[in-house]
Amino acid sequence: MGAYFVLFLYSVNLDETELGDVLPVLLIVVLSIGAALLALGLLLGDIRRAALGLTATLVALFGYGHLLELLAPRGIGPFVQQVGWLAAVGLAWVVAWRTGPRLAPATRALNVVAVVFVTVPLIAIVPYQFGLIARNPLGGSPSADPGANPAPADAPDIYYLVWDRYPGPRSRELQSGIENTLYGDLRARGFYVAERSHANYWRTSISLNSTLSAALRDGRGRDDEVLGQADTSGPYSRIQNSNVARFLKARGYSYIHLGSDFSGTRTSALADVNPQHDQLSDFGAAFLESTALPRILRRLGLGGPHWERRYNWTTWELDQLERLPDRPGPEFVFSHILLPHTPYVFDADGDFIPYPERSRLSESEQFENQLAYTNRRLLAIVDHLLDRPEASRPIIIVQADEGPYPFGLVDATGHDWTTATPEDREIKYNILNAWYLPDGRDIGLYPEISSVNTFRLLFNAYFDTDLPLLPDQSFSRGHSRPLQFPP
Repeated sequence: MGAYFVLFLYSVNLDETELGDVLPVLLIVVLSIGAALLALGLLLGDIRRAALGLTATLVALFGYGHLLELLAPRGIGPFVQQVGWLAAVGLAWVVAWRTGPRLAPATRALNVVAVVFVTVPLIAIVPYQFGLIARNPLGGSPSADPGANPAPADAPDIYYLVWDRYPGPRSRELQSGIENTLYGDLRARGFYVAERSHANYWRTSISLNSTLSAALRDGRGRDDEVLGQADTSGPYSRIQNSNVARFLKARGYSYIHLGSDFSGTRTSALADVNPQHDQLSDFGAAFLESTALPRILRRLGLGGPHWERRYNWTTWELDQLERLPDRPGPEFVFSHILLPHTPYVFDADGDFIPYPERSRLSESEQFENQLAYTNRRLLAIVDHLLDRPEASRPIIIVQADEGPYPFGLVDATGHDWTTATPEDREIKYNILNAWYLPDGRDIGLYPEISSVNTFRLLFNAYFDTDLPLLPDQSFSRGHSRPLQFPP
């Protein structure tokens, strides 16, 4: 049953998780439960008693977060659920203690139930994994084009800085009406701000997949390849082994990859420099967050491990961006920063907000605090990059991969944006998209440019490619029809 909760979380996040991140968590859970079962069996003198009580305890510990999400919208709050779980676990231990030798038939029945539970997520996982093998039977990463002409030594560095869920001007106005001076601050520093820019997709994994492949994929998965054949051996392969990075490396660029704690951007096999704050996978953190442990810590006023990890990693990443040393030759720097993305753990000064204080703020107030801190650090990084002789300044693209979710949206992950209001679609898809070109050349930027055309336009201007621009269209989950937005 312990294995079931790990496999279930993986089965509902197949396109967001690498198998290599799941296996260590599964191994730790199974070995830990095995050790606990053996110890309790010796202590109680009956392994069946230990198994029944321990199983009930584990179901409560691992299932609490999932059930909380289902029942809380129906008016059954955390306190009632916690009392219910404690009662159920207590009853299971009483039954285990008083029943004794008569547990053998119940144990055999529960073993069958456990096998069924484990089999259900495997029905989704096994075909998915075989599909990955079929698409890339030899494994490995694609190589860069060896015939590409190298860029000149004085070619500009390229900084592609992705600020997750940063709203565009129209998104911000519709979402909260918060006064946001960032767009004007960027223009004052020489940036072009594409005010009507939209993300092509609703979530990071497919949005960055598309942008870094310079390929448009509709909601049903069709794609228009460019710049060579991308690796399809995993859900994040087109991000971690991206066409864009391979194109630039083939032309002599060093690739600096500063990823977030999100598994999809944490590492890249192509990167020449790929520092990480810690080795805990995003899946491991998500599994921990789905258990009762974070809620126990919050009940004690201690916050949650996922929140603090996100705070520490993001702060470290921002500090790294402000301290990147100059290296010989041109560089391509990619950084995915999970700001102003949830959880809202930063106050306006960048201090960590403990759970009790955070719970007293509305979602809009939490967002405003985190946005204020995001703006301050974003501008500080930009100023750091511009604080060099004009001839050696880099190309800087400051962009979001998706906009924020409308406040109060219950099912953010599975929401069908074709059924949303045009205003809500604008909130979600209108993104920050700002460009600084050190030589001031006109490369044909326009207000409606979407993420997928980022590197097509850039490569046409600076590398003499002749890539046609793709339609600036946005898609929802499972739908091939483009979304429409307010005029």
